[in-house]
Amino acid sequence: MEAEVLDHTAIDAADWDKFIEESPQGMIYHKYHYISNLCTQWQAVVVRNGEQLLALMPFEAKKKYGISYSLQPVFAQYWGICFPPMNSKISRTYELKKQYTKLIIDKIPKRIRIFNYHFSPRFDYPLPLIWSGYKLTPRDTYQVDIAKTEEEIYAEFAENTRRDIKKAQKAGITIQQHNHFDTLLNIGERSWGKNVKSVKPEQYQSLKKVYNHFSKTGESYLLTAQTGNGDIAAGILFFTFKDTTIYYFGGTAPEYKQSGAMSLIIWEAIKNARNNGYKVFDFDGSMIEPIERFLRGFGAVPVPYMRVRKNSLLPGNVAIRLPFSR
Repeated sequence: MEAEVLDHTAIDAADWDKFIEESPQGMIYHKYHYISNLCTQWQAVVVRNGEQLLALMPFEAKKKYGISYSLQPVFAQYWGICFPPMNSKISRTYELKKQYTKLIIDKIPKRIRIFNYHFSPRFDYPLPLIWSGYKLTPRDTYQVDIAKTEEEIYAEFAENTRRDIKKAQKAGITIQQHNHFDTLLNIGERSWGKNVKSVKPEQYQSLKKVYNHFSKTGESYLLTAQTGNGDIAAGILFFTFKDTTIYYFGGTAPEYKQSGAMSLIIWEAIKNARNNGYKVFDFDGSMIEPIERFLRGFGAVPVPYMRVRKNSLLPGNVAIRLPFSR
């Protein structure tokens, strides 16, 4: 059993994606073409026993002001370590996870002075990271259990959420599948995008490439809320993977902020996801208070995941904020 660092060009995409599909920690953000459309120079630490792939972790190393760093990319909610399914005894399972994690940690290039990644909510054994000096901060995403009847799901909605849905329906707003990412991007920029200074125009274009790829595989789609006069009031980009539908990126046109259009899109998306056999509706956040309150209105519950950091620039792994850190 050994670990090595591979450039993405040396990785077999089909083998990589097969492992991600089977891994409990694997998410759409780990898939080969998702990463490759966001990051042109990514690498991975892989653990193998002969030809058998046992664990992996993608990363992207960059340099600024002479400092090498590796950060969670914009528009990828999680990366981190992925394990294979394990059917051993509990003690053996965690011993293997410990071994795989230590092998991966030891292979992270020493030149990387700042490491900052989000690990999957299903990454359940962080102790080896702590023992190696990494700092873990709990964060929350919000998810709705949609393995219920529509009536049971709707019964958990807050009263103001139901009012918004009914308001949009009464106004004649309809939900339609859309095929033009630029329409959604325009809405997002008008709604909040231009105020997000940390997101560069080329990063939005990378997300467009991700959408274009996964819309062809049936793992991504756009929904828009259209008014009776033909205006696009709101739109959302969704991803689907395994048993989960993910609300990833969306916005409401400023003139329709009070229309209830966004709530109606989400409700229609939840119903569609449930009818297509998905079990979880994931909002991919948020810990911003007004947004968190909006998400809870759909009966969403907090699901913790870990932010894993290491900063070797200062003694004691003191957290500092640099212009390129997030």
